[in-house]
Amino acid sequence: MNEKEKYPFEVLFTDGSRSWLPKEDSTPWGIIFENEAVALQTPLMGLDFYHAQHYCSKIKVGNFGATCGEKAFWEKFSQLNRSAINKMNEFILSLNGIPIEKDYWTADSVKRERTKAWYMSFDEPEIFNADKKYKKHGVRGVIKIM
Repeated sequence: MNEKEKYPFEVLFTDGSRSWLPKEDSTPWGIIFENEAVALQTPLMGLDFYHAQHYCSKIKVGNFGATCGEKAFWEKFSQLNRSAINKMNEFILSLNGIPIEKDYWTADSVKRERTKAWYMSFDEPEIFNADKKYKKHGVRGVIKIM
């Protein structure tokens, strides 16, 4: 990618700054979608809901803290067409990230079933729920930057 070429998505850097252009001596952390940044990296193994929440709570970028992303955020994400997701994944790969292609836990529990939580499935794409303790899914840090 050309040094002055505009990115196809705005980027959040590890120092908490954001830009549509590459920044010298800055490391990209995630890409911005709907005023939230989605991490470029993710654990390679799936985690249960509780470990996923703990993993995301440890992420700090500048003055921002991460979560696994609210259900509403992942619902918007799931509405993207395959072409848009492919374009996003190509950009993530160009930044040495891991493509968004698994099932990912949200930060939200199912209100009437305390043992279950919501996750976003990229196979469908749709939001489903699963057992918090026994089911393992991918984890992506999400930071609200409004």
